[in-house]
Amino acid sequence: MEKKRSEESKVKGAKFEELARNAGIKWADLARQLGVNPQTITHWRKRGVAAAHSVRVAQMLDCKPTDISWIAESIADSTIEVIRRNNLNLLAEKHGRATLSQTLEYPDNNYLNQLCTGHTNIGSRTARKVEGALGLKSGWMDYPQSLERYAPEPKNFTQGPDIKGRIPLISWVQAGKFCEAMDLLEPCDAEEWLPCPTAHSDRAYALRIKGDSMASPYPGQRSYPEGIIIFVDPEKPVTNGSRVIARLNGEATFKTFAEDMGRLFLRPINPSYPTMDITDLDVTFCGVIIGSYYPE
Repeated sequence: MEKKRSEESKVKGAKFEELARNAGIKWADLARQLGVNPQTITHWRKRGVAAAHSVRVAQMLDCKPTDISWIAESIADSTIEVIRRNNLNLLAEKHGRATLSQTLEYPDNNYLNQLCTGHTNIGSRTARKVEGALGLKSGWMDYPQSLERYAPEPKNFTQGPDIKGRIPLISWVQAGKFCEAMDLLEPCDAEEWLPCPTAHSDRAYALRIKGDSMASPYPGQRSYPEGIIIFVDPEKPVTNGSRVIARLNGEATFKTFAEDMGRLFLRPINPSYPTMDITDLDVTFCGVIIGSYYPE
């Protein structure tokens, strides 16, 4: 089975390369448009496009996501753009478009029609606005829903984590750029969208840890080893002891912020790495860590 999948992945990678070349797309331009590094594009040319990017790339190449990616049709139709649009159509069916437009304070039905048909993308801000206006739980728009979801849950079920919404997993390069212009990230900007059980702002994002500077060698101490996912919120205030993402010398770094005797520092958890005195340096804080989890 693995051998068959490997062979089919190579076929999809070759198809992706063929379509991109025929369209006259330069690899560097494609990487820049998608917010991925050139090494990712090289990997796609060998193994097929990552599922998280397959829909957008397929639109650029005028093909189906399944032509260039190892992705099931059902998954291809379950990107966050499609999920939000389907949910909005569900709400429009339940409440009526005129009533829903009025509730959302749109001047007429035209803008709602654009959202429902996909002519206008439903970003995070719009999704949260819909949820707030209708009294829905934050994050409701980010998961496939049905009319049955309005019914109360049976009492014999154990309540799972209270998911507050999905946030984008982005690269460290994107995080550095995000520090400069903190616009809302759209579905196409992310490697994938992750469920977050912690309250967060619309500008929250996630990063995958690289290196071991924030990994503790001592048992029982808070540690962030390589591969762990951290959730970051740019709107949470930076205080003494906060674990932060900071932009220094044009690059994003993860450290503990400390203020001591009038001096400012970025400190690693791992004692093998040096503490940085940033008192007189040009440093931009890109957010405070609000949670983490280790993917299986």
